[in-house]
Amino acid sequence: MITELDFTDNEKNMLIYSPAESGSNELLAIQNTPNATLNEALDLFKNFPISHEVSLQHIKDFWRLLIYQVKKRESDLLEYQNQPENQEKTLKQVKEEFNQKHPEILKGIGDLWNQILENAGLEFDYQGAKVPVQLTDNLQAYIKLKSSGKTIPYNALSTGIRNFIFRLGHIYALYFNRQIESGFLLIDEPENSLFPDFLYDLVGIYQRIIHNTQFFVATHSPIIAAQFEPAERIILDFNEEGFVTARRGVTAEGDDPNDMLVQDFGVRSLLGPKGMEKWERFIELKMLIKHTSDPVQKEQLVEEYAQIGRDYNFPAR
Repeated sequence: MITELDFTDNEKNMLIYSPAESGSNELLAIQNTPNATLNEALDLFKNFPISHEVSLQHIKDFWRLLIYQVKKRESDLLEYQNQPENQEKTLKQVKEEFNQKHPEILKGIGDLWNQILENAGLEFDYQGAKVPVQLTDNLQAYIKLKSSGKTIPYNALSTGIRNFIFRLGHIYALYFNRQIESGFLLIDEPENSLFPDFLYDLVGIYQRIIHNTQFFVATHSPIIAAQFEPAERIILDFNEEGFVTARRGVTAEGDDPNDMLVQDFGVRSLLGPKGMEKWERFIELKMLIKHTSDPVQKEQLVEEYAQIGRDYNFPAR
């Protein structure tokens, strides 16, 4: 079991589980930013946990982690300035050297989030963020309309955008500036509420974030499943006795998702009932055209045959 794994160094090992979105959503209850304080974030300096649940039920944990990463960078800068080899350098030189080695997490989050936010005319305003100073302060960082600069409440974002930015953002923050030596990432239904075209890049985004990590995905999306090699796919199904069986995938990596539906998912047909009805009529028309001698009737049949072919993209044979 996962709970029996020996993780002795919390800074170098990690376990993350990200479930599918449920009806409970902490984000819907907030009106401003997720409720977290600097004082809460400072607890992470004492004990950074190994296991994490990344979901909309743990938005506060994500925001607290952001605050921790921001304040840790400030602490690291002070430590870097006090190193003996930096004492003869100007403050400007020290900061420039430090910035090259230590990226800002809010900028990194912004670059990640804006990949989808820009499609909706939005952007994460990391430059306008207000970093907490007092123990009771929160991190004030918002998403804005690019056209007007108006702030958009996080709970007003669409389900798909919320799923993307908070799930990816939380995972990004957990890996940020850490040398993970052994990690496990378990993602349940990453495709939820996202436009299908975006799914082709989703697995690659996860893989760019993580390192030294075993990556597990549970999905019903043929687009997501097709981004893995056949040997990496395990298809679960019920047999005739009602027991769960497992088999390897067969469709080539990156293949047409329709091939994935038929060969790996075992879908009976890619057409719905109406589509099947039209396909049968399409085949029937082909035979009728061949055996009809009346020119007027044949023209009508050809016109119907061509129309169905255009509507359903059936191959003309």
